[in-house]
Amino acid sequence: MFARFIKPGVYAWCLSCCLLACNDRRGEAPQTSRLKSSDQQIKNETAASMQNNRLQRITINGAPLFVETAQTDTERQRGLMFRENLPPDQGMLFVFPAAQIQSFWMRNTFIPLDIAFISSEGAIVDIQQMKPVDESILYTSRAPALYALEVNAGWFAAHQIDLGARVNF
Repeated sequence: MFARFIKPGVYAWCLSCCLLACNDRRGEAPQTSRLKSSDQQIKNETAASMQNNRLQRITINGAPLFVETAQTDTERQRGLMFRENLPPDQGMLFVFPAAQIQSFWMRNTFIPLDIAFISSEGAIVDIQQMKPVDESILYTSRAPALYALEVNAGWFAAHQIDLGARVNF
């Protein structure tokens, strides 16, 4: 509100000084600050998505599963980041624009997960176990996939789901 009473050049200089002082006080480079604020933004968007995203029922070998769907680039990039838990029979279904080799990592993902890569025909072509918060591992599908499905670790084994199983959307 006070900006109306200050000349634009002086306001810009004051704002620059304030931003520099804040960075110096925190002992962080501006780039690090941006990364942290983008993580916070992702966290906020995740909470909003959880509230707005309706669950869809799918089945695999007769086992029901309720999934959130990630269809946009933003939704796919966010995935299950910052979640602290995932109900037992829920997961996230990632839908890609085209079938190709897909890769995932576990940045800011705190839940141990299994991932199934699914062909355009609905058959599981690969299942892998993912370690939480380990960004050093890239989980890459062994065959082209149009979909990827993340669930709690052990879900596929508990339901005796293996390669070749059909997913009914």
